[in-house]
Formats: sequence, structure tokens, C-alpha cells
Amino acid sequence: MITHKHTIIHDRNGFTLLLVIVLLAAFLSIALGIVNILLGQVIIIGQAGESFKALYAADIGMERTLYRDRVQDICVGVNCTETRQLPNGACYTVTVQIGPSALCLGPNRRCIDVVGRDICGGSERYVERRFDVRY
Repeated sequence: MITHKHTIIHDRNGFTLLLVIVLLAAFLSIALGIVNILLGQVIIIGQAGESFKALYAADIGMERTLYRDRVQDICVGVNCTETRQLPNGACYTVTVQIGPSALCLGPNRRCIDVVGRDICGGSERYVERRFDVRY
């Protein structure tokens, strides 16, 4: 009579492979999260220059309009809008309202609204900054 002895070998190589895959997936998800945060910060830092460009365009438009309003007395008795492009590619749009309106209360009040953009034209991505002055 021949008896066969069956020996059962517990193979743990599959468990080790599964553990390695789970750890790699966890490390990969952490790394992708960090990259996503860093990429967002890089985009924000890249737009800082565009934001300053729009801010200075609005500031130039406001200062120019205040000077012209005080010295040259522009837009006497009427409302006017003006758009100008600057040499650096930025532009500003000025709207002057004189007299009573929904935004400009009082008969002799002037309201100046200046919007500066970093890129003029039909660009889909641009940054705007705005100043409002009422006096």
C-alpha cells in the first residue's frame, strides 16, 4: 500500500505583491495630491504679474481721468466712456457719470469707474481690476 503524503506549502509571495501594490497606490495618490497643490500655486504666482498689469492699467486710467476732469473739465453735463490701450498691451475703460443716477447720487456729483485689463482684445483669459471714485 502506497500512501501519498501531500505537503501544503503556504505561498506568501502573492500577499507581498498585493501589499506592495497597495503601498505604491497610496504613495502615488499622495504624490499626485502634492503635485496638484503645487501646480495651483504655480498658476496663481504666474497670474500675479498679470494682476499687477491690470491694476496699474486701472490706476493709470484713474489718474489720467481725474487730471483731465479737474484741469480740462471733460464730460461737462454728459456721461462718457473711453477705452485706451497702453504700450504694454494692457488697456483700461473709463466711464464718467455726472449728475443724478442710480450709482451717482446728487446733482453735481461725479462718478468715475475705471476697469483695467491685462490683455486687450478677444482673449478668453484675462485679469481685470477696477477702481470707483465718487466725488
